Amino acid sequence: MLKIDTRILVNSKKQPLWHTIQNFKSYPQWNPMIVSMKGKPEAGEKLRMNAKGIFGFPLFINATFLKKSNDDFIQWGGGIKGILYGVHTFELHDTTDNETTELHHYEEFTGILTLFMKGFFHKKITTAYQKHNLSLKSYMENNPHNPSYS
Repeated sequence: MLKIDTRILVNSKKQPLWHTIQNFKSYPQWNPMIVSMKGKPEAGEKLRMNAKGIFGFPLFINATFLKKSNDDFIQWGGGIKGILYGVHTFELHDTTDNETTELHHYEEFTGILTLFMKGFFHKKITTAYQKHNLSLKSYMENNPHNPSYS
């Protein structure tokens, strides 16, 4: 198993951040790695993503939503079990001031190919997830069209 595990504090209340994370059509507006993303975030539904991979090549992902809460947890999985399968998760946590939200963004990979993903690949994927988080943070904190903008 290989785990990518990132966290970031976003100056936004939880609900607007949750809305943005579930609004897949908006991802290309704030995430430079996402070309398109489509799907209904409900358990059992499909997710289709067209992204720029960590080396700049197109990456087409077909996944299935596994779990979702009403306001703080969403998870999907995709790949070929035994070869390379990833479970991608977003968790939101309120902070004591209720004006800032912690985003816990992680993915657990399983399968034989994870043996070759340690070191360099792990670092590249972690960096990509951190860029995603920073892009989301910037969008939430600086976009006047965003519902959390104050």
